Amino acid sequence: FERPVGENADTLLTRLGRGFVIVRRDEVVRRLVLGNVYVIGLWTLAITVGLAMLIEQRPPHGFEATPLVALSLVLGVYGVGDIVSNLIVSRSHPRDRWAFMHSGYVIMGLGIVALPMPLLFELETGELPLMMLFSAVTGLGGPRYFLLMLTEMQMRITGTDLTALLRLRVALQAASMAVGSTVGLLLFATIGPAWTVMLCGVAIFALAVLGWRARPAEMRV
Repeated sequence: FERPVGENADTLLTRLGRGFVIVRRDEVVRRLVLGNVYVIGLWTLAITVGLAMLIEQRPPHGFEATPLVALSLVLGVYGVGDIVSNLIVSRSHPRDRWAFMHSGYVIMGLGIVALPMPLLFELETGELPLMMLFSAVTGLGGPRYFLLMLTEMQMRITGTDLTALLRLRVALQAASMAVGSTVGLLLFATIGPAWTVMLCGVAIFALAVLGWRARPAEMRV
């Protein structure tokens, strides 16, 4: 039951194209998907690349931890914050869903901005504990947007259209992560990992505030 290569390619393009059609016709879905794709690229650069380079370049003081242990602790408490937020958000039924979602990226952006600060201010023994605290706070933000975004999509789009939309979102996220990592090479070389991480946080915060204020008409309460 193998299909010719050309047919497989056409099928993939058709499916992605169907996702684009859905995004174009629904403003709320379009705004949510584009916001998520924008942030995932910045998040990849800041958390999965920039943070590792930052800690390797300037290991934080605290607990006498090696750079690898310090990175594991910072990322570990990020995961704890993410899990806690998932549990809380999954039980939440906010009246203003748009504000609730964008407040998550406000939290994430501010947390990422704060992450390098203990190292920039050279707080010595308190550097690693503070970075762990800021990382946990950062982890609280993502699920506030992501879980309600998925819920909103499922409320508005159904059946095979929803499948096409989710497929497109995954493809765009992968592209955003690749672009973010590539741009990071230039930023690391010019302003360094600490300022690159902070710049990503500022960009996420700015997107969240702008998106929050410029809400679609049908999401007004």
